[in-house]
Parts: sequence; structure tokens; C-alpha cells
Amino acid sequence: MDDHKKDAPLPPRWVVTVREARRTAATARRHGFLADEYLPPPREKHCAPRPTDALCECCGEPTKRFYLDHCHETGAFRGWVCNPCNTGAGLADSVERLEKRIAFLKNAKRIALIKAVHLKVVTNNN
Repeated sequence: MDDHKKDAPLPPRWVVTVREARRTAATARRHGFLADEYLPPPREKHCAPRPTDALCECCGEPTKRFYLDHCHETGAFRGWVCNPCNTGAGLADSVERLEKRIAFLKNAKRIALIKAVHLKVVTNNN
């Protein structure tokens, strides 16, 4: 492996391709990191910055502490959320909160798909 490739900085976690995510998952499984069969969250330095407005990116409620939300299948970062949105507490009690969570998950999936397609187009054009 070239030294230049080995020392190259990692891309931000939210632009990792599906192929790289699967490779990461396979590596994690091989090294025994997936005891519960899901990928650990990415490091904070590979994620978008925390919101400065102190609002949960899922439900929009004010929060004092943010939690990193990630996809357990790919390990991809989805956003900064409050504790109830992170744990699912109260989802069954509030249709509005459940609808916001569903919209958040659909939006994260849509963004990941757009980025993957964009990355493929950019890669094929070069």
C-alpha cells in the first residue's frame, strides 16, 4: 500500500460509500466488534458538527445533551438527537413523535442515497 494512501485523512463519515460501509461491517465482524450484530457508531470527528441551536434534529425539541444517531446496518451517521429520540422512549405514546421519527429516518435514507448516486456520478466522470 502506498504511504500516501495510508496517511490520507479519512473522508467525513456521512460521505462514505455503501461499498466502504459494507467493507467496514465485514472488518468489524471479522474482528469481533459486532457482538449484537450491528455496527458501532462512527467517531464524532467523522460526523457533522453538533447543532448550535440546541434542537434535536429528529423531533425539533430543545435538548441539553445530544446523542449520535447512526444506522446499525451501515454504521453511517444520521444526525444529532435527544435522548428520547435516541432510545425510542415515548414513541409509542405520541403519534406526532413517531411521525417525526419516521420522517427523520426516511430523510436520512434519502440523503444517503443522493450522496451515493452523486459519488458514483463524480467517480464515473473522472
